[in-house]
Amino acid sequence: IARQRQYAQSAFEAGTLALERGDWRGALPLLKAAEAAGYDDVIAIRLQTITANARLGNLNEVQALLTELDGKDLGEHHGRYLMLKAE
Repeated sequence: IARQRQYAQSAFEAGTLALERGDWRGALPLLKAAEAAGYDDVIAIRLQTITANARLGNLNEVQALLTELDGKDLGEHHGRYLMLKAE
């Protein structure tokens, strides 16, 4: 389990770095891998996935992911969610 958590964390961090480098297409499978491995901050994964899809012009996917988050307790991510929704 510890190894799986470490993998999930590494995949999320790699996905985040890919976004920062502008490799939006490359970020998506890394974020998906982080979620599949059980990364504990699913909201962060969703927001990063929304960002990548927005940069790629996948607006239907962005809308679907934003709608999925509507009404959820987003905690510390609420401000970022509002910024992405406003874009």
